[in-house]
Amino acid sequence: VMVHYGEKIKDEALKRIISESYQEVLDSLKLTPVSMPEVHDLEFQDKKPLRFNIKLEVKPEIKLKELNSITIKKKRYAVKESDVDNRLNSIRESNAEFLNVEDRAVENLDYVIADVECFVGGLSKEKASNVWLFAKGDSSDEIAKGLIGLKRQSVNKVIKKLPDDYPKEDMRSKDAEFVITVKEIKKKVLPELDDEFVKLVGNFASLSELRSSIKKSLEIEYQRSQLEDMHTQIIDSLNGQYDFCVPESLINKEAQRIKEQLRQRLMEARANEELIKEKIEKLTPSIKEDAAKNVKVYLIMNEIANTYLV
Repeated sequence: VMVHYGEKIKDEALKRIISESYQEVLDSLKLTPVSMPEVHDLEFQDKKPLRFNIKLEVKPEIKLKELNSITIKKKRYAVKESDVDNRLNSIRESNAEFLNVEDRAVENLDYVIADVECFVGGLSKEKASNVWLFAKGDSSDEIAKGLIGLKRQSVNKVIKKLPDDYPKEDMRSKDAEFVITVKEIKKKVLPELDDEFVKLVGNFASLSELRSSIKKSLEIEYQRSQLEDMHTQIIDSLNGQYDFCVPESLINKEAQRIKEQLRQRLMEARANEELIKEKIEKLTPSIKEDAAKNVKVYLIMNEIANTYLV
């Protein structure tokens, strides 16, 4: 039996002994592991004592402070008529019409549909059709300012320095020439605040009723903001009151979760893989700080729950 199954029997015995010894140590020292154990320096020979070391991270000991030491300020939010006006204008903006302009050149605050080609060092680097551009005479953006006065089928060339964080690395911080061919000119027209607009927005009998509905919606949003602010104050207070070593394995796990959330948001915003990778790498230090804070507060809150609620 030992010839055929000796090694397997030894392995099974070794696993059982290590597992039982490991559990005995946890129980005797009242330790709560937060990572998988790693066995090191294993000595397992016939007729000799079994020796091994186990490396793992454990839940830190937290001595709770008095809960009444946490002080928060409740911010007061009041919905103003100007808030309702701003929300109403946002609704108008979202229902705006863009009318074709046939008989004049581009004016301030017009929209232009154009074909755009970007050249760097005389070479064509990017090309896009039917791009929507906004014309603004006092803009610091050369393209937006250069649209003023152009007519349909006009071609305009604009020199613009690309930013340091431009998506394509080989084009960053370089002077680029944008060749813009105007195809259409559009004028934005906002709907009037009348009965037709009220019907367009929803099932409201009058503008007054719509304003009341907007006010109620803003009150709910402000209440939610108030609760979120109070929650943030509690988190910051707890984080500042306690000082203990946060297990690295939990920090890494939380950091990975935050990165995955960021990746998902960037993908939904149609960012390419290169930009996503660069963004995550750039934010990694701050992500790890946030992860450490999140885990620390979670451990504190868990201790509070176990102490006062169980």
